[in-house]
Amino acid sequence: RQEYTNALVSVHEIEHAEQNPGATPFLSVKNVTAAYGGGQVKVLKNVSVDIYPGQTLAVVGESGSGKSTLARAITGLLPPEQGNVTFDGRPLANRLADRPKEDLRQLQMIYQMADVAMNPRQTVGTIIGRPLEFYFGIRGRERDRRVAELLDEIEMGKGFVDRYPAELSGGQKQRLCIARSLAAKPKL
Repeated sequence: RQEYTNALVSVHEIEHAEQNPGATPFLSVKNVTAAYGGGQVKVLKNVSVDIYPGQTLAVVGESGSGKSTLARAITGLLPPEQGNVTFDGRPLANRLADRPKEDLRQLQMIYQMADVAMNPRQTVGTIIGRPLEFYFGIRGRERDRRVAELLDEIEMGKGFVDRYPAELSGGQKQRLCIARSLAAKPKL
């Protein structure tokens, strides 16, 4: 554990892409209002934010302030009641079901509650392999090779491929969610 902790602490500074002040926002959220309960509980009201290439954005707030709701509205899991989202210069359909597969691939979400974000009946290999099959048609040995690479990237290794989520620690589950998102090769 100490070796892993030291590795985390020694992570190098992230290189940032050059920012172009005249650039088009990579992700633009304009006047988004979102609610639950058939519009009864408004959580977001006229929220707007632009994220430019190379920029990092942290959304901070207390529990219940709308951070996850904003992410759900951006990804189409909770269609906004009003407002719009553009991604890479193109408007996104409000509803997830109305978005083309390529939009789904390019915009991936890593859920904060890893336990509920995975099917407990699927192995680690299946969970990571699904995006490879769905988005790229990668199957068989190539899929297995890529799953092993992704497991190495999250420092879990191919020894985890046949395990189930219940056999993982909370941190390992979170890394599994990260690997699943990375498998899609998203832009955001």
